[in-house]
Amino acid sequence: MKKTLIVAFFASLLFSACSKSDNNSNDPNNNGNNVNPVDTAMNYIINGLGDVVMESTDTSYMTLTVSLEKGIQQKVALTVSGLPENAHANLSTQTGIPTFTSLLTLEAKNVKPGSYPIKVTGTSATGTEKSYDLNLKINEKPLDPAFACIKDLEGDYQGSYNGKTYAINITRNTDRQTIIIKNFPEPGVEIKASVNCNDKTIGVIASTYQNYNFNGTGGGSFINPKNIPLTFLYSKDGKQPEYVELTLKR
Repeated sequence: MKKTLIVAFFASLLFSACSKSDNNSNDPNNNGNNVNPVDTAMNYIINGLGDVVMESTDTSYMTLTVSLEKGIQQKVALTVSGLPENAHANLSTQTGIPTFTSLLTLEAKNVKPGSYPIKVTGTSATGTEKSYDLNLKINEKPLDPAFACIKDLEGDYQGSYNGKTYAINITRNTDRQTIIIKNFPEPGVEIKASVNCNDKTIGVIASTYQNYNFNGTGGGSFINPKNIPLTFLYSKDGKQPEYVELTLKR
């Protein structure tokens, strides 16, 4: 009986020694403790971002710096999303390995004034994504004083000519110095006209719209922007030009 107990005792010691040895790594400094794997996940940050305030037709610049905070370096791709119509973004460096810089250029040519949420996003090669929400505010660029009266002319009018009425709309042209008179002699047709705010005159510009030709020999003067008389020539499909006296009221 004693021999059986002694054999069992030494067997348990041998098993215990073998089990402890399995927890050891090849590292001589391990001292028998478990080793946690090294965290190699990449973490990075994009600096230099901020809200943007600019005037329509302007350009804004922002220098972005993509910096590694921890982990193993890998490529990061930059993108910009949420831009309003007619706005454009350009990144001088679209993809790089941190630390790197990229010049962000924002163009707001003819963008409608307002506030727009945009987003700058970085995506690493393994899919780690960082998104930053910004506010892009577009202010209307002040009109040249010589053309400031155009703002008073914009809007809807009732046009009358030769016993007929027309739903006329006047808008500022993209050059901010001329106007577009819409819906005469039929819906959708556009007539270009110059404006002289000092003399309070409007001059129809010689132009073509689809199968209509407008002769710029006419125009009109306005004391009150709510009552505008216009005279000009127009023709359709190359036919004989017609002299028009169009009165706009609102």
